[in-house]
Order: sequence, then C-alpha cells, then structure tokens
Amino acid sequence: MNIAKIAAAVATLACAGLAHADDWTMHMTCDNQFGLYFGSPTTTTLFAGGGTNWQTTYTYTANNRPGSDYIYVSTSSDRSTAQGLIGDFTNTTLGRTTVTGDAVWQVFPAGRYLAQLGFTSARQPSAHTGPG
Repeated sequence: MNIAKIAAAVATLACAGLAHADDWTMHMTCDNQFGLYFGSPTTTTLFAGGGTNWQTTYTYTANNRPGSDYIYVSTSSDRSTAQGLIGDFTNTTLGRTTVTGDAVWQVFPAGRYLAQLGFTSARQPSAHTGPG
C-alpha cells in the first residue's frame, strides 16, 4: 500500500497526576498507520509502539511513566477509505480511562501548518490503477 504522509496529526493527551509513576494499558487502531509515544510537553521520551493494519486492535503497555507525562499519537493517511484513529488509554495506577473523542483529547492538524514545519506542500498520493 502506498502511504503518503500528508498531515501527520499529532494528538496529545495530558496525563495529569502527582509526582508518582503511572502504569498504562492502551488499545488502538488507525487507518493507515500510527506511532504511540510518551513524553513531556516538548519532547518524546518513550516509543511505546505502532501499527499499520487498521483491521487490528493493537495493545500496548507502558510502566513507571512520570505522572506529568503526555501521550502522543502520530498518524499518517493515504487519503483513501476508513480514515481515522480509535483508542482507549487506561492509567491502571489511577483506574482512569480516556478515549479518543474525550474533552482532554487534542489534535494538532500538522497539514494546516506545513509552511511553519518546513514543508512546501502536502505530498499527494499517487494514482492507483490496479491491485497491490
């Protein structure tokens, strides 16, 4: 499948907490691909996993994460069918679950800021004329 990174939407989820370590369990699927990270407001510090099959629900865990960590999900799309990201993120230490679509979930539409990010334009997917 030809994947064109068009607008790598970066979603952030604030993992508010006290100065303790948190354990997480996350379930996700995305069309077309995603990467899951933890980190500060400005830097990622842990790559927790990723996926490229939208028909699969991926499960990841991250243990001993600082209570101040954010969760980042970067995505890319081929601008074809079933575009989207679905996930639930459970802080098993605090017993709290956040799902994509909750009020604390934020999406950064990177495609809207291509010039500021150093790109001249979004790469368009190539024409698909047959199988494969």
